[in-house]
Order: sequence, then structure tokens, then C-alpha cells
Amino acid sequence: AIALDSNFYTAYTIRAQFKTAFKYFKEAVADYTKCIQLQPLNEMALYERGLARIENDENESAIKDFEAAMKIKPDFTECIYQKGMARMRMKNYSGAIRDLNDYIKLKPNMAMAYLKRGVCYDKTGQNYKACKDWLRASMRGLYEADALLKMKCK
Repeated sequence: AIALDSNFYTAYTIRAQFKTAFKYFKEAVADYTKCIQLQPLNEMALYERGLARIENDENESAIKDFEAAMKIKPDFTECIYQKGMARMRMKNYSGAIRDLNDYIKLKPNMAMAYLKRGVCYDKTGQNYKACKDWLRASMRGLYEADALLKMKCK
């Protein structure tokens, strides 16, 4: 499709999704970028490029993509969560906690958000808060939190 029409943004998106599935993240970012050049208000392409950028360890750029996607679609809450994940990878745990706080206010039943925020609390020496979050994650069915509770909480 790209060979027939290089302005067919959907073809770039589909190709980028395949590249992402096969872990060719750098190439996926290039295709998402072309898609966004052709359709600048495509919040899903921005979001997915952000995810690929996290995998490339381009976390600052990923955060910018998530923020741009939320300017287009303000209720795109997954962008808030992914900003927190990018900040965690950058070891900006206080920033990740802020993002995860915002996400949890909007999605209070998302167990993984509690688990990840608990990790951030633990990394910043806030053991009590970490244990509370791991318990919340466990109570919501995320049993990976049980190991952290047993290992780090008394």
C-alpha cells in the first residue's frame, strides 16, 4: 500500500504495529513518525510511538508523545499510566508517583498501577506506602504483589 500511495497513513501504522510485534522498535518509531506527519491529530499513533520509544529507552520523547496524545484526547488515561512507566525507567520515581497518583484517581481498580506505584514508593524509602499499595494490588487480584508483600513487608 505504501508503494502505491506514500501518503496512506494507515499503511504506516499497520507496518509499525507489525514491527513493534517483532520488537523492531526503532523502525516502528520511524513508521509512526511518518504516520503522524501525514495525520498530526492521530492520538493512537502518538501513543503507540510513545510505547515503542519506551522500549528504545527514549523515555523523554515517549513522555512528550503521551502528552501530545492527551492534548488531542484529554480522557486518554492510559497515557498517564505510560508516562509513569517512562519516568520509572528513568529512575524518576517521584515523577512516576505523581503520574500514577493521577492515574489511580481515574482508574482506582487498576491493580498494576498500585503495584508499580508501590515499587516507586519502595525505591524512595517509603516502605509503609509501598506495602499499602502492594496489598491493594493483591486485593485486586494481582498476585505478583504477594511476593513483594512477603519479602518487604512485615
